[in-house]
Amino acid sequence: MKYTYPLLALLTITSVNAQGLYNTSGDSTYSDESLFQITAGARVGFDDNVNPINSENTGVKTDSLYIGANVRAAYSEKRSNAYLGFSADLGAIHYLDDIRDDSTVPTFNAGLNLGYSVNQRIKLTSNNYLTFGLEPDYERGIAQDRRAGEYFAYSSYNTIGINWTNRLATKHSIAFTGTEYDNGASYSRITLGSEIRYKLNDRTILKAGGNYGLGENSDNISYYGGFEHSFSDRTGIDVVVGGNTVDRDNGYSKSGFYGSATMTHAASDRLSLSGYARYGLDDTFVSLFLDDYNAAAVFSARTNLRLGFKADYKVSERIGFYGGVSIVNSEYHDGAAQNSTGIGSVDDASTFIYNVNAGLKYGFNDNLSAVLNYNHTGSMSDDSSPYEYDRNRYSAGLEYKF
Repeated sequence: MKYTYPLLALLTITSVNAQGLYNTSGDSTYSDESLFQITAGARVGFDDNVNPINSENTGVKTDSLYIGANVRAAYSEKRSNAYLGFSADLGAIHYLDDIRDDSTVPTFNAGLNLGYSVNQRIKLTSNNYLTFGLEPDYERGIAQDRRAGEYFAYSSYNTIGINWTNRLATKHSIAFTGTEYDNGASYSRITLGSEIRYKLNDRTILKAGGNYGLGENSDNISYYGGFEHSFSDRTGIDVVVGGNTVDRDNGYSKSGFYGSATMTHAASDRLSLSGYARYGLDDTFVSLFLDDYNAAAVFSARTNLRLGFKADYKVSERIGFYGGVSIVNSEYHDGAAQNSTGIGSVDDASTFIYNVNAGLKYGFNDNLSAVLNYNHTGSMSDDSSPYEYDRNRYSAGLEYKF
């Protein structure tokens, strides 16, 4: 069985409210007042499958109690022609049982968003983040699952938008992305993009554009058309469809369908929903152990479908629920593996991983809250037994806002 999903799944979408002709990173999310906040947290938990790859190799799951702590600082400010948002989260997880080479894992995340309107026609934005940790990032698509090891990742997306008329605008961008892994599976890329935007009416913007990514061992070209639409002040979608091509330095080339969609919906002051769907070719993390060949294969490309959904519901001033689900389906293409007779081609392969998260937050007062969290991960593949595992994590902790 192959875990293949219809492309109509892209219509379970995500997004941006099309308020202005040129619109990126939504400065409407920033308050008109400067805000600064520090939050500290501590938790204790249980992980029933700390090293999933080992559970498949040995047939025995390695579980452990763990403790964790973190400190988060956030600052935001909005002015008439500019906005700034910054956050940084520093923490660590310590496994109480001796089941890893290093039982203490540091974690770090930081983000910086900037926007500046030069005048009524020209706007500059810069969205940046850094992260270091052990868990995969399902939304950004950095890793397929945690077995890739600890990683450091970065991204910087910078744009200049120009309103040529009241209805016509262009946006040009340059992005720098990359990861560094302990196991050597690292990459970096520079991506150049251009987009033309047309304001159809007060709620809808049509757009078309393309991106050209220059990687260490390959180039990735994409082109698309789509729209942004605000159904109301609370609900917006952003949809693009097109194609992309992977060109590797060794002469390999493959083309396919590309699409993405996002949606945001604030049903009320208490309930908010968001989701995303992305589909396209990728030329990173293309190694996979194959059972039929009893060997690791290297593929030339993989096609990814990523789906995600999250919800936040505030029952009262003190009680809130949150949850979400992430799905990553990967199809591997045009691979080769080493066997007793040399290097030979292999059949295409697939992997499927999902992650479900749910939690409860209870506020004792304006500063102190208790947090309960549950996380389940399932990974499947008919081609690679190391990808067959389940993992459950439970945690309880406290948060304090200064």
